[in-house]
Amino acid sequence: MFEKPLGAFNDNFLKVLYKKNKYVSLNRRYYKTIQYIKSYIALNKIISVEVNISEKVDFFKKRFNVSVNKILYFSTIHILDIIVFLFRAYQLKFISNKIFYKNKIKNTFLILKSKKSNVKLNIYNNTAENNSIKIRFCNGDIINLSPLENLLHYSKFSFKKIFGQTVYIPKIKKKIIEENKFFKPGYLMQTRLFLKNQLHLNFEEYYKSLKLIKILENAR
Repeated sequence: MFEKPLGAFNDNFLKVLYKKNKYVSLNRRYYKTIQYIKSYIALNKIISVEVNISEKVDFFKKRFNVSVNKILYFSTIHILDIIVFLFRAYQLKFISNKIFYKNKIKNTFLILKSKKSNVKLNIYNNTAENNSIKIRFCNGDIINLSPLENLLHYSKFSFKKIFGQTVYIPKIKKKIIEENKFFKPGYLMQTRLFLKNQLHLNFEEYYKSLKLIKILENAR
């Protein structure tokens, strides 16, 4: 099991022998919230996907003595890996401007290609918000993650009169909070799969996420 930021400074890990039983420890894939979405999108068509990333660049620069663009390997990698895992989106279709500017993240809008649905991605610098993912489905349902540990699945809606105005209130179909008093979120599922040699995130799979990171790192 390898820990991030694998591949941030070189690709030597690709030279390791017997790659089939080598894995990368990105535990967000094994959140109950993410596994729920993975199962749901396998059976339901998507209209759109919107992802917001707010990176705490100032905190990152204090903690790590590396170029700020390496934040993609240290921190942003978690949500980028989720994008690859859920939507198989690891190709760039559109970018509004370069991501990194004068050792900071410049507010950037991107569109990533995916057969399921193109992913609209906003990357911000130090905004006061959690990372979030919103998925709209053809059946009218919406799944919202904010942060990744909290999932709300909305289906249909009710009506309510407020000050004489009709307000539409989405009904919550499912609510999941990823929490564990004793272990890191996602750890137990990750460990069980690791012991069975069945983890999703082997080197070949990880390189797909790394491919997306390298595209964003070099985006101009």
